[in-house]
Order: sequence, then structure tokens, then C-alpha cells
Amino acid sequence: MHRATRLLCTTFSLCSLASADNAQLGLLVLPMPAGGLEYGVRYSGFTETSTEDAAFAVGVAPFFDYLVTRSLSVGLQPQVTFNVRREDYPYTADAQPGTEFDLLVRLAGWLPASESLRLYGYLAPGYSIVRWPDQTTTSGRFPGDTSTSADGASGPVLQIAGGIAFGRGIFGLVQVGSQLGFQSADVMGESVALRTHYFQLAGGLGARF
Repeated sequence: MHRATRLLCTTFSLCSLASADNAQLGLLVLPMPAGGLEYGVRYSGFTETSTEDAAFAVGVAPFFDYLVTRSLSVGLQPQVTFNVRREDYPYTADAQPGTEFDLLVRLAGWLPASESLRLYGYLAPGYSIVRWPDQTTTSGRFPGDTSTSADGASGPVLQIAGGIAFGRGIFGLVQVGSQLGFQSADVMGESVALRTHYFQLAGGLGARF
């Protein structure tokens, strides 16, 4: 009798675990209507920096979350951001903007408001690489020294966002957030800061399974 009871309890526990929606997969589209590009270089022991407005950029980010508890998840979010350039920099065939590639680790908190509505916020540190097309330089794309010649920059990045998820098995997402980049490039042996900062609006879809 006790063995049968233990077997029943074990089977019930495994089934409950298997049926629990412990993972979710989705896709975010992130318009970035405002932001800044920062250029910084050291001269004789001091740093000269300059910041100008960034052009409208758009990011695309698939994400995967594993729900450790009902209120906490960890996951990954690769992201690609297009049109990385100064707002006043012309977009021509000979002067194409850069592209930013990020790999973020998502640490998210979830607050269920109802069966089909959840509030959430996440902190996502990661690593970023900004690349420009072949045979182009950073000249004019960033403020400051237009003689800077580098085909890309890299460094840490941090994204902070919060929003609403609505729906059950398949759900929609609406969020606002910001992203701070700490990229730099090596130019003639000198470390030059070429940083991206963006305010983000985002919408997307996800599915729990």
C-alpha cells in the first residue's frame, strides 16, 4: 500500500513538472527613437569626450527564458540593431551605417496580475560588437575626431526594461527600456570609446511551453 502510494505521488509529481510552463520563447522588435553616440579618446592623461544624437534605429531580438519560479526567470537574448549612426550623418551607398550585435543574459522578475496578465522587468548584461561595412570607417558616424579609422568596436552592454505580457499559452509583449553600451576600439594602439546609448520601445510575441 505504501509502495503504491509513493509510486502514485512520484508519478503525479513528474507529470506536474512536465506539464508546468517552465520555459518561454519569443521575439521582440525594438524601435529606438532616441539615443546617443559617444566618442572618447585620451590625450596626455586626460579624456576628451563628445556625444551627439543617434539616428532612429531598430533592433530584433529572439529570447528564451526558463522560469526558475513563478516570479523569476533566467534566459538568453541575442539582438541585432540596424542603422547605428549619427542623426545628421547621411545614408548613402558609400557611407552605410553600422550594425550592433549583442548577446544578453536576461534576469527577469514576473508579477502575475491575473491569469492572462503579467507585469515584468528584466536586467540583461552582455557583450556587444558594433561593425561597419567593409572599406568604411567610423569617420562621421560618431562625433569627435573624424579621422578615426576602425571597422568596429566591442565591449560590455546593459539593457534594462519593463512591461506587460498579456495572454496565456501564446502571449503578447509591450515594454519600454534603455540600453547602455560601453564599447571601445583599438586605433593605432590607443583605446577609443565608441559607445551607443538607446531608449527603446518594444513589442513582440512569445509562447510558454
